[in-house]
Formats: sequence, structure tokens, C-alpha cells
Amino acid sequence: NDVGEVVRSFVRLQVWKMTDFEKIVWLESDSIVYRNLDWLFMRDWMWSARDDPLCQMTAETPSTSILLLYPSLADFNGLVKHAGKNFSDLRYDAIVTTYFAKVRKKPIQLLSEVEADFGQCLGNRIPTTYRNSDGTPVTGAWSTPAFIHQSGGIRYAVNKGQKANENNNMCFSLDMSHQKMT
Repeated sequence: NDVGEVVRSFVRLQVWKMTDFEKIVWLESDSIVYRNLDWLFMRDWMWSARDDPLCQMTAETPSTSILLLYPSLADFNGLVKHAGKNFSDLRYDAIVTTYFAKVRKKPIQLLSEVEADFGQCLGNRIPTTYRNSDGTPVTGAWSTPAFIHQSGGIRYAVNKGQKANENNNMCFSLDMSHQKMT
């Protein structure tokens, strides 16, 4: 594991110690909120985006890019203990999702794609529940996720005959040339 990734994971676990709050919505900094997220605070238990950067619309794994959580010192201590036992994967997403699924036996629930998704999934791939009077899907703002993680597309590079994805998060880049797709 990359030492920087491990340090970032343990720093991010500190949010669980913010027990002055009943609920917290964690948003990663490489994201944008497109519509109001107040509705998320009305939900019970924890919710997160789906970890689906390739836009398959079948992901069953949580992504902590957006996470409704309930701070708890017991969970903080449990997460740290779990991370200490899980040397094979010390990424924050993996620590949090496996702790709640396997240790607490209460998995994180998944938001729909129109609630939260990756930037590269924007367009007509995201299913929307909103319909025009003729039954066709509403496009535009109402088919855009309320929360968008990683603004850019995915570039594909051929690596020994296989496609390897590189999420370039181009829209947050200070280099404007990164924002041009050819």
C-alpha cells in the first residue's frame, strides 16, 4: 500500500469522532453538489454512492465519495481496530465498507445513480425516475445526479491488449488543456 493512502485513510476516520453531530454528510473534495442534498439527512442508517466509475449501473459496492454517517466513538474504535487487522487493503472505502458489512453486519445502503454518480457517467446513461407527459425520460438538470464525484471522463489506454482506465478528473484541473476531449 502507498503510505500516503494509508495516512489519508486514517485521517479520514477522524470524522467518526465528531459526536457533537447526530448525522454528517461526508463529501470528497473532488466532487460537486449539483442540487440540494437536504433529503439525505432524512434517511435512516448510512448511505453512499455506488462505486461504479465505469458506469455499468450494476455496482453493489459503496463509494465513500459521499457518505451519510452517524458519528460514534465505538465505530471509530472499531474502524481503527478493523483497519489494523486488514493489512491487505487500507483504503478508506475498503476499511469503512468492510467494517460495516462484516463486523457490524449492517452494510451501507446505496444511493441511486440520479442521486450520486461519477462525472464520466453524465449523459443519457443515468436512469431517471422523472418523466415528461409523454412518458419519455426528462433530460437535463433532472437527469443529472445531485452529487457528482470526479468531474472528468475516463481515458482508455491499451496496456498489453487490455483496456486500463485512468480517471483524469479533468474539470477540476488548473490546466485548461485537460478539459478538452478529442
